Amino acid sequence: MLAALPGARLLVVGPWGLREARSADLEPTASRRQFLDDPASFLRHLG
Repeated sequence: MLAALPGARLLVVGPWGLREARSADLEPTASRRQFLDDPASFLRHLG
């Protein structure tokens, strides 16, 4: 995923073939948002 390319057309590859997606709908974006909201919830898995 090219997260630093404003206005890029994002395509998701899966068993359905290719489909267009918004950055906000992608798993890496959701994970990053969850981490920023509550870093401790991620870090507890490291210790």
